[in-house]
Amino acid sequence: MPAGDWILSSMRLIPVNNTYGEWPRSGSIDIMQLRGNDKTYPPGGRDIFTSTLHWGVSRLADRFWKTTRGRQIRHTDFTKGFHTFGIEWTKDYIFTYHNGRTYSVLWVGFLQQSLWNLGQFSNNGTLHPNPWAGSGNNDAPFDQPFYLSLSVQVGATNGYFPDSRTHKPWIDASPRAAADFWGAADTWYPTWGNGEDRAMVVRNVKMWQDGKC
Repeated sequence: MPAGDWILSSMRLIPVNNTYGEWPRSGSIDIMQLRGNDKTYPPGGRDIFTSTLHWGVSRLADRFWKTTRGRQIRHTDFTKGFHTFGIEWTKDYIFTYHNGRTYSVLWVGFLQQSLWNLGQFSNNGTLHPNPWAGSGNNDAPFDQPFYLSLSVQVGATNGYFPDSRTHKPWIDASPRAAADFWGAADTWYPTWGNGEDRAMVVRNVKMWQDGKC
């Protein structure tokens, strides 16, 4: 994984079709998200990654905080060497893992209740109608085809790098956010290293489908 201030690496599953509507109604899965900042960065640096399910009735009602977990490693970080980030996904559960199934990170089960019930959305028929009511599946919106996306981004205005923490050189809501970020390049660019130190290097990607192997 790439090291450097304000670099965000992601391995995500994104819906092929927005069957239930725009994000997050149709869901998305962060198998892994990792900041490239040093491990001293308060919200979490490159020694900790998070796995998250995003789902909700609107952007402001994304219930990701009910289905997110992190994994931290000691004495090193995720930019050193190769790591396996995995997901096992069935109609009954979703779980993510690191370097083998025995090292579970996030586990979300669907047998006991639907995500609609877990989310505790208002159901008065006006404010928050259930976008998944017609599916009949507890795991909706995660009952549709998704595709894999691997990405490396720089900066963000979505709160993943909070305004109130450390020496962040831009403010998310500012119309000059991109310009302010670039104007501070002398503070963050030297942290990026060279070549593969600033890259997501992928050795392989493997997928299996139950009953199709």
